This record gives sequence, C-alpha cells and structure tokens, in this order.
Amino acid sequence: MKRRKRIIIDKKFQFKTTFSIIGLVTLLAAIIVAAIAISVVYNNHRIERINVMEDTIVQYLQVKSIMRKSADLDEKAMKQIAVNHSGNMKAMSAMIRYNKILLAFLIVFVIGQGVILFLVLIRKTHQIAGPVYVMTGYLQDMIAGKYPTTRSLRKKDELQNFYSLFCKMLDAARNKDKK
Repeated sequence: MKRRKRIIIDKKFQFKTTFSIIGLVTLLAAIIVAAIAISVVYNNHRIERINVMEDTIVQYLQVKSIMRKSADLDEKAMKQIAVNHSGNMKAMSAMIRYNKILLAFLIVFVIGQGVILFLVLIRKTHQIAGPVYVMTGYLQDMIAGKYPTTRSLRKKDELQNFYSLFCKMLDAARNKDKK
C-alpha cells in the first residue's frame, strides 16, 4: 500500500487547532518569562547600584587611609577590605552575567518549546483531519452517484470507531441499492 505523505490535509482545522493551543501555551510562557525577566533586570540594576556604592565606599576609605597615614591597624583593615571588595565585585559581576545567561536560555527554551509543540500538534491534528478527509472523499463519490471502495485507516489515526460505523453505513447503502 502506498504511504500517504500529506501532513496538512485540512489547513483551517489543523492550523486553527495548532495555533490556538500554541497561542495559549505561548501566552502563559510569555507571562512567566516576562515575570522572570522583570525580576532579573530589577535584580541586575540593584546589584549594579550595590557595585557602585561598594566601589565608592572602598575608594573613599583608601583615600582616607592614605591621607591619614594611620597606624598598621588601619592598613591591615584596608587590605582586608580591598580583598573582600575585589571578591564581592567579581561575585556580583558573575551574578549579573548568570542572570543574563539564564534569561537568554529561558527565551530560547520557550521558542524551542513552541517549535516542538507546533510539530506535535500538526501531527496530532493530521491524525484527525486524515480520516475526515477520507470520509469527505467518500461522501463526494456518493453525491456523484458512485459507491467508493473503502480502505482501512492508519493505526494511529483518530476517529477509528466513527470511521468503522461510516464504512458500515456505506456498505448498507450499497447493499440496499443492489436489492
């Protein structure tokens, strides 16, 4: 038996169903991504402000220490502050970078999810539209005065019970006309 390859059988039904579901999922994903993006941007701005404040404080303390030429205790404290400051600045910069990477990953993930969802839904709607397409062809044949030769549906097609009942109806009509 020849393999049927047309994936888009009923454009209106398949695209309407697919895009309705994708639209809903995308809307929900966009709300989640927007909330995360707002949080990331807000936190990045806060971290950047903290960076500026800490940098200003450390610079002030260093200048004050140099100007006072104070005791060794002041110098030891300044060295410790400088070490802590450097570590804090690197940590905050790493957090900002991580937040940006996380946001980019989420956006790519949502786009990928949309593409996968589109492909899955087109395939699923094909399993519904295919049997409807076949039965529509049978009805057109009957309207033209011919009795169509029925065939089985694919294993994964939907509407198997309805199709079986439809074929029984065609056989009954054919048998009735023979009498």
